[in-house]
Amino acid sequence: MNNKQELDAMSPQSALETLLEGNKRFMSDVGDIKHQTIDRIGINKRQRCPIAVIVTCMDSRLVPELIFDQSIGDVLVIRIAGVVINDDILGSLEYACQSVGIKYVMVLGHTQCEAVAGACQDVQKHGGFISVLNKIKPAVEATRAGGNLPLSEWIEKANLQHIKNSVGKIKKDNAVLKKLVDDKMIFIQGAVYNVLTGKVSLLES
Repeated sequence: MNNKQELDAMSPQSALETLLEGNKRFMSDVGDIKHQTIDRIGINKRQRCPIAVIVTCMDSRLVPELIFDQSIGDVLVIRIAGVVINDDILGSLEYACQSVGIKYVMVLGHTQCEAVAGACQDVQKHGGFISVLNKIKPAVEATRAGGNLPLSEWIEKANLQHIKNSVGKIKKDNAVLKKLVDDKMIFIQGAVYNVLTGKVSLLES
């Protein structure tokens, strides 16, 4: 766990490196299980200094604290189906970066995303879930012209595009976050988690 002084001195790059090193430990099955003990609750009563905020999917196979081998209190996590971005997500990110002082934001999608698959196949869902699919449709349309790709490849291509679109929306749709990005106070990056291998791969900004 980091203290407040360490958090203030931490750069976006060093936060990213900490996460990627943790992912390597996770993939090698050498993670620190002491991270997830009841003792962490007492420690976090004294101070909370997360190194990053991760916007990710609600898929049960993707648990950021585990795949990055981080302790309770080390990362802020926002979970929503399909990693779509709305005003509530933007407000939460604004708070995390401006008030908590986090400098690194990861938008973390994953392979085999059912929400993206549903958007590609134009699956009709009842109730509010259609609003999630509609937010993914721009990526679907942008990748539709890719020719005669097999459906599975098209879904993964649309998935990567959607993650990039979500990063772009965060950067431009909230004035506070846009200024922090422009002033190089925070860094926002897309990534994808492979549900078959456990590896997190970064996307080009």
